[in-house]
Amino acid sequence: MPSVRIWLVPNAMPQRSNSSAASRKVKLWMNERAVSYLINPLEYRRASPDKPDSLIVQDDSSLKNISAVDLNDLGGLGLAMSDDDIEVVRDYFKSENRNPTLTEIRVLDTYWSDHCRHTTFNTIIEETDIQDERVKSAYDLFKSVNGERPVTLMNIATAPMRCFRNRGDLPMLDESDEINACTIKYKDKLVFFKNETHNHPTEIEPFGGASTCIGGAIRDPLSGRAYVYQGMRITGAGDPRQPVSDTLPGKLPQRKLTQTAAEGFSSYANHIGAATGLVREL
Repeated sequence: MPSVRIWLVPNAMPQRSNSSAASRKVKLWMNERAVSYLINPLEYRRASPDKPDSLIVQDDSSLKNISAVDLNDLGGLGLAMSDDDIEVVRDYFKSENRNPTLTEIRVLDTYWSDHCRHTTFNTIIEETDIQDERVKSAYDLFKSVNGERPVTLMNIATAPMRCFRNRGDLPMLDESDEINACTIKYKDKLVFFKNETHNHPTEIEPFGGASTCIGGAIRDPLSGRAYVYQGMRITGAGDPRQPVSDTLPGKLPQRKLTQTAAEGFSSYANHIGAATGLVREL
């Protein structure tokens, strides 16, 4: 994890008292607010301004000796997985008659994350109360073609294409197990389209999450040996004008999130010369 050194000493401070102690408290308060805005703890750690005794990095032997994790301690590791997921992991390793290594737990926690497993998209919707008649009509149409599949956001999103394909309304569709992008036959060419969602990664690390979002949309057509010439960015977020003081605990400010995500989108596409021609923010 990279270190960041930030020295913030405002020139003009609100003076509520003439005492030097009060002045120092105000400066410390403002510095901490600025640091909490500028430093995402998932990306950086705050470095000490003190001069180190040596530039030699000490060897971390913990990387060599991977210790096992007590099954009874799984709940105290700060994992992203739910309690039900932890129970599944605990039961599995009990059946194996051994404790998991910390690496195994961290890998499972990553692969079972909201982004990799699409926990939110695949959550079963058991009850709805839709007020908008247009949305309700579209939802009823979805249920009429969904069949026996569970009602999830993922199935709602993919239902139209499944329906069109099953009815034979997509004669130009080219299906392949190799290419993870929509492929349309046009004359003697194949045209690729790819949509990428990076909601969870962008929420916790906006630059990298947004960068690899458009990166995935570029990568998959490239895997089909196609030339990528156009990208689109359509993003949605909370109001970036929201006061930083209203930020939910453990979350990034909306302004920080939206601005940094925009930089991430631009960075990836610009570095490989793929223009993002349409930009729309909701």
